[in-house]
Amino acid sequence: MNPYNTVLLPIVSLSDIFGKDLILNPRASFSNYGWLPKNREKLDFLTGAPLTVAGDMPVICSDSVVSQEIISLLKRVNLEVAPFRHIYHSERSYQDTLDLFNGQKKQMVVNHPHPSSEINRGGYWIDPQLIGFLNNKANLEKLVPIGHTPRRVVIHPNEISKTVDQLKKLPVVIKVASDEPNGGGYDVVICKSKKDVSYAYNYFNTCSTVVVEEYIEIEQSYNIQFAKTIKGDIIYLGTSEQIATADGIYIGNWFERDHEPPEKLMKVGLAIMEYACSLGFIGIGGFDIVISNDNRQFVIDLNFRLNGSTAPLLLKESIFSAYNASILLFQNWDSHLKWDDFFAVCQQAVEELNFIPLAFNNPLSNSNPDTACYVSGVIFGSSKEEILEKEECLNVCMTNVM
Repeated sequence: MNPYNTVLLPIVSLSDIFGKDLILNPRASFSNYGWLPKNREKLDFLTGAPLTVAGDMPVICSDSVVSQEIISLLKRVNLEVAPFRHIYHSERSYQDTLDLFNGQKKQMVVNHPHPSSEINRGGYWIDPQLIGFLNNKANLEKLVPIGHTPRRVVIHPNEISKTVDQLKKLPVVIKVASDEPNGGGYDVVICKSKKDVSYAYNYFNTCSTVVVEEYIEIEQSYNIQFAKTIKGDIIYLGTSEQIATADGIYIGNWFERDHEPPEKLMKVGLAIMEYACSLGFIGIGGFDIVISNDNRQFVIDLNFRLNGSTAPLLLKESIFSAYNASILLFQNWDSHLKWDDFFAVCQQAVEELNFIPLAFNNPLSNSNPDTACYVSGVIFGSSKEEILEKEECLNVCMTNVM
């Protein structure tokens, strides 16, 4: 536990960035709109982490992330939880919440744009067409300084096979090019074989366009985040090293104390942010910038919204200071243990494994008994080796009752 009972506060809160009058909506539409996880419980779970960095900004969240025992444990590890919460209990009550704000002409910071039937144009703080443009992978070269994007071509899905044949080289990366919401790697297929190319076509054939992109052998992968505040300032929020599966699915981040990426990457990230802001963007931007194994630098993805790692990024300095830690691992865990057993594992991990939970999903609020339990959090320590040992222990505990 925190030896000094120091409250873990973000370097800047969401209310510092957006003010107190706007409402944060981190939930994607229930209508399976866009290229995001189709698991409803996972999308509900993602409404939890922003609560720990919101400050006084009101937040829409699922009842599954704010049960009394969850809030008690978050407060026990000295996190501040957003006091202004608009809690939904079902798809219907979520839409009722949106309808209420539409009727009151309240504006929302919407992480993932919704169909126009669910949120009207006046309900968005930032024009959803601008958000769609900035996050559309077809527009990467329009937003990134020249020379910092992989070789790529934007085509119709029907041209995938022909285009890959013309390249005469695998692997390649195929990505959705759409203004619809996307993220987490669910809009990307890494093709290492002809079978993968066929899969990509079947997966993306409902899109109007896709990107076929050069595959980069990545040496280091950074997520660099900036924010433009409601007061007009562009501020640097921080950087993490990204962790992804071999298939490109995002799974977590490393945060190292007093460690920053090369200055030239920071300059590229700032140039992207400044250009987006010149188009009217205000908010958080997170940019995936990689160094290849032959020392080239590329921007491979832009995320103009709260990123999966935004909450731990904003909290990392408080955690480093409170625990005299030098490195953090942020990750999501899921388990099919019963909720009481799962929650007990998390409580014990707080005591024994240097674990700080940031968000939970309690499946008892859901009528599906097979719903997994979720938790996101950080493990802190003095070395990656120490943390990975604790992570392995936690992984074992997540599959077996302690």
